[in-house]
Amino acid sequence: MAFIRTEAASRIDRLKSILDVIPHLVVEIVSPNDAAEYAMRKVDQYLARGVQAVWIVYPGERKVHVYGPNDEVRVAGETKNVESPAVLPGFSVQVSQLFE
Repeated sequence: MAFIRTEAASRIDRLKSILDVIPHLVVEIVSPNDAAEYAMRKVDQYLARGVQAVWIVYPGERKVHVYGPNDEVRVAGETKNVESPAVLPGFSVQVSQLFE
């Protein structure tokens, strides 16, 4: 899943099948079959391309890893809130709500 701010979304060519705008936030859900190394490679790729925040959701652990620029990493368990204020100011959600 990806979040793109309105000002960037207005530049999307809806006739193209490929998104040519860098999302501000990417959310990946790791399946039990995915290796942790695979998820980390994707995080590195997203951040290298200019994505401002990446949330990796681990349903089995009921945790979310939040990655940002400058090697920022935060791990949020079920009772914690997950947010990326630079991307979504004022938005916060408790991790447990993501699994309801």
